[in-house]
Parts: sequence; structure tokens; C-alpha cells
Amino acid sequence: MTCAVPARRCSTRGFNGDWIEKCLAHEEGRSSRSVYNKAEYAEQRRHMLQEWADMVDAWIDGRTLMPKLLPENVSVPVLSAAL
Repeated sequence: MTCAVPARRCSTRGFNGDWIEKCLAHEEGRSSRSVYNKAEYAEQRRHMLQEWADMVDAWIDGRTLMPKLLPENVSVPVLSAAL
């Protein structure tokens, strides 16, 4: 299996494209500073990869699993309607 399969599966399930690209070490501009900044999205990437592993385990067992798209400790900002 190439890296394209998990990347596509995670993308179609709604995971953030920036997290996926960071996991694959794909960087716009490819500066050495950005390539080696492994801390960026670390918690989100860890969560996404664990969800991927859980989905694969579920498929092996013949089950379907809908992943949680965000780790519990990451909040989504709410935009004000007054803007």
C-alpha cells in the first residue's frame, strides 16, 4: 500500500488536509525549517494516525468505524455573527 491510500481515505473522511500533508512530509516551498518542524500539528497528527489505526483494525474485524475528526483537547473557534 502506498501512502496515497491512507491519505485519500483520511481526506475523504474529513481530516484536515494540512495534517495529512504534514504526516507525509509534503511542504509548500520545502524550506528545511518547515520540513523539520515536526511539532507542528503534533497532537492532531497523533490523533489522526490513531484513528486510522483504529479504522484498519475495525476493517480487519469486519466492522465499520467512523473516526472522530478532532482530538478531545482541541477546540474549534466559533466565529461571531456580528462580524
